[in-house]
Amino acid sequence: MSFDITFLGSSGGCLDGTTCAVLVKPHSITYNDIISQQRFDDIVCVDAGSGLNMLGHIIHHEIANGTPYQTGLNLYNDSLPVEKYVKPEIITPFSGLNASEPPLKHAFGVFHRVSAYLISHPHLDHIASLAINSPAFSNESSRQVYGASHTVSALQDHVFNGVIWPNMPKFNVVKLHGQKYWHPFPVANGNFTVNMFDLSHGRLHKSNNVPLKEPEVDGSDGNLDIKHYISSAFLITISSSNASLLVFGDFESDAISRLNKNLVIWRHIAPLVVSRQLKGIILECSSSEDSDPDALYGHLMPGHLIAELETLRAECLRVDPSVVSPLSGFHIVVTHVKDMGYADPRRRILHELEQLSHQAQLGIQFSVAISGISIVL
Repeated sequence: MSFDITFLGSSGGCLDGTTCAVLVKPHSITYNDIISQQRFDDIVCVDAGSGLNMLGHIIHHEIANGTPYQTGLNLYNDSLPVEKYVKPEIITPFSGLNASEPPLKHAFGVFHRVSAYLISHPHLDHIASLAINSPAFSNESSRQVYGASHTVSALQDHVFNGVIWPNMPKFNVVKLHGQKYWHPFPVANGNFTVNMFDLSHGRLHKSNNVPLKEPEVDGSDGNLDIKHYISSAFLITISSSNASLLVFGDFESDAISRLNKNLVIWRHIAPLVVSRQLKGIILECSSSEDSDPDALYGHLMPGHLIAELETLRAECLRVDPSVVSPLSGFHIVVTHVKDMGYADPRRRILHELEQLSHQAQLGIQFSVAISGISIVL
């Protein structure tokens, strides 16, 4: 079984409106069926930087034109056609919706059937639409939001606190579920199983008067450092087929953090890569190789990512030494690219990744996500 993946947002800033949010559903079920059959357990959303507005624009374009929607590349004069950035099949999963209905009605129809939000960390570029879109939620069908205990505490204390935004959990419009790392949990009435892994997202610099809730980390290597900002990755598995997808929040290289948090994840997923149960990985690579390494703020550039994937290859070879090139043909989709200059950063990052991957003989199929597109993995 495969996944349909829609990038509601893939930007790492500083542009607003297209920051990270990813809709995930089984490929075998159409959005038309999800709406017409009142199915509420087939869609999850990883992070919520973008939401209902982007979904409406995607649906309008796909119904009207029958072609993939994308936004962002038009801001640069040197961008390539969208298919040059994406190796998996690009699809138009919303094009079959009824053209006589307003696109916004369809957007609400899909939106109301998102069974769970998985929030990697509470930075604004990953949660903005969760707040802004929440008036469209209903207390008759509360929106289920999952994340680490410190993430949901931050949402309650600093977003849904009645000051920054109304206290939606109190009104039963949003339900916040704090989860432990490395303890799989079901979502969408058991249609998906999620395993959440802890990541380092740089050194923590907080205001002295803001209390810090310590993240709960069980089952990993026990190397939690409270001086690091903790983000999350989600291993999402379709329960009926065991097909899996790994989606990272923001994170940095083990070479920078010195915590080996990524290593234990690579070790855990290596058997899934070798068996091809893992359909792909979505992760960040925010900046190009000419970036100041002292100004990454807990993010990756291509050299870091290639080094991490070399570690994954080594772990795969430990699982099955007979596999000559365990990552050959494996799909890595890069997201959270920072729109900071006047030349297309996605084009440059993709070129650097492909060059470095060729030198390392990884054989990986690299793509860079474009806000608005949908793919099959």
